[in-house]
Amino acid sequence: MKIGVVGDAHFGARAFAHTEAERRQSFARFLREKAPEFQALVILGDLFDFWFEYGTVLPTGFEEVLCALRGVARRVPVYFLPGNHDLWVGPGLERAVPGLRVVRKGLFLTLGTRRIWMIHGHELSRDWGARLVHAVLGNPVATWLYRWVHPDVGIALARWVALLSRMREPENTEVLRQKILSRAPTDYDLVVMGHYHLPFVGRKGNTTVLVPGDWLLHRIYAEILPRSLRVWDFSRNRLLAEFPYP
Repeated sequence: MKIGVVGDAHFGARAFAHTEAERRQSFARFLREKAPEFQALVILGDLFDFWFEYGTVLPTGFEEVLCALRGVARRVPVYFLPGNHDLWVGPGLERAVPGLRVVRKGLFLTLGTRRIWMIHGHELSRDWGARLVHAVLGNPVATWLYRWVHPDVGIALARWVALLSRMREPENTEVLRQKILSRAPTDYDLVVMGHYHLPFVGRKGNTTVLVPGDWLLHRIYAEILPRSLRVWDFSRNRLLAEFPYP
């Protein structure tokens, strides 16, 4: 069995508009060429830089990505774990991509005897300010109220907030690695997270921790196999690393 894992594409991000067309095309090609090899595909969230479902109205401009996802979901299970940028994905996306399942609060899978837990990652933040923001935005009342904002205004506002969040000073790579390990739970054989964008595999006790990377700055995805993890650079069709399980 082979499980494909990908995420953090941030389609629609204004700060990366210059790469948008290429990123969408390469992601659609990845789904067409590689996804048929998987027995399941897990999207770790933040596939969209902003996604909000106004009842029967969905964001436009992602048709190429959604069409490619439909092709995959006809053949294999597709799980979508909402990120902090697309936490409002829900029934609308599931209707747009029949066979795709939105899973909140983490996805638990088993592969052989290995217990695997997957989550976007922002939920594990120890920053109380960030946790409060996520709790408020994910509240059903806040969602209901936001639907009263005209889509043109609501989407523009969300994109402006997302742009501001990218103006923060990036963290040191080693500091980020330690943060990832410190936040990973140890109740599973393998913990897989997105959110951090940094391709990373580490150990915390008896738990292996995997962050596949992103599709924003890189075109990276991971494969989970019964005996190893593989991290691939799709743009170069190159295996970056393979990590056998201990």
